[in-house]
Amino acid sequence: MRIGIVARTWFTSTKGGSERYIKRVFDELKKSHRVVVVTLDHDPDPAVIQIKLPRMPFITQVLFSLFASVRVNSIKPDVCIVNQYWAEFSPLLLRVPWVSIIHDVGLFYSEWAKRNPIKHIIRVKILSLVTKKSKIIIVPSKLTMNDLHENLGVPLKKIRIVNEGVDLEDTAPPIQHDDINILCVARVAPNKGHDILLKAFRTIREKYTAKLYLVGGISKENRKYFQSLKEYIEKSGIKDVVFTDRVSDEQLKTYYRMADIYVQPSTGEEGWGITITEAYRYRLPVVCTHIFKETGVADEDRAIIVKEGDPDQLAKAIETLIEDKVTREKISEKGNVFAKDLSWEKMSKEILQIIAELLK
Repeated sequence: MRIGIVARTWFTSTKGGSERYIKRVFDELKKSHRVVVVTLDHDPDPAVIQIKLPRMPFITQVLFSLFASVRVNSIKPDVCIVNQYWAEFSPLLLRVPWVSIIHDVGLFYSEWAKRNPIKHIIRVKILSLVTKKSKIIIVPSKLTMNDLHENLGVPLKKIRIVNEGVDLEDTAPPIQHDDINILCVARVAPNKGHDILLKAFRTIREKYTAKLYLVGGISKENRKYFQSLKEYIEKSGIKDVVFTDRVSDEQLKTYYRMADIYVQPSTGEEGWGITITEAYRYRLPVVCTHIFKETGVADEDRAIIVKEGDPDQLAKAIETLIEDKVTREKISEKGNVFAKDLSWEKMSKEILQIIAELLK
């Protein structure tokens, strides 16, 4: 079978969860099928076709949807998988069977998304049209499924849940160190809750010798937010906070190996939580916000779950993991067991089953 993939941005040029997801779908599917990717980003793999466009946020999105649909129609795959970003309307122009992967519906909740009313209305309209025309939609979690149903009236019978996978290869042993290393892996953006984590870490630093590693890219649109974080660090006098910007996969593995506690303080716009499953795989005790219980990636057995936007509760949870070895080991083990059932191979087989259903 010949499979097309439309993905506006591509791993590793863009290191978000949805980019990692679609890249791993590609890696697995090409083992047994002919797969062609259409994207804005460059990749040396000859199966990845780059559409070169000037980078002008909304205009680029519109032009990409147009050119991507033309390119896929010319290739004529048996089916096309569309990694559905905001304002991605290429599915509406495809002349081959297609299935959309919708990771989250933060479009309806994000203040950042709503700051330009005209763009927001257009994005919602496009997503509404895509979901109406879709025969099958793939989502990573029950939360995204419910969001689509409640906000756009998408029939539940159209939606299939395929959890995001995690790399299950044997991991190297932890890196020995003296201090308490706290890790958060997320792009620097307001919905990721870095400001909340910094306030919590300030409390932790008053009692413990600890370091906070914030691993993730800093995009142009979030530079102002990043500067506000730096200003808070300077004014409050917090020591040992490290921003890494983007890192390679090998570097990321090193940060997981040197961490003692993993924290994901997101306040919204999450569809699953792939970095939480990676932390599980490295047997790290996890603290995360309630939204990840809603996505299904966390529960009280495998993480300490706190309220979004509450630095005091977050600090208390981190302190519990520092002080309570029994809790630390218990949730680490439960998380690791959960992660072992999330192979990318299993995920890709589920997607192939959905494609077979679509083609019938």
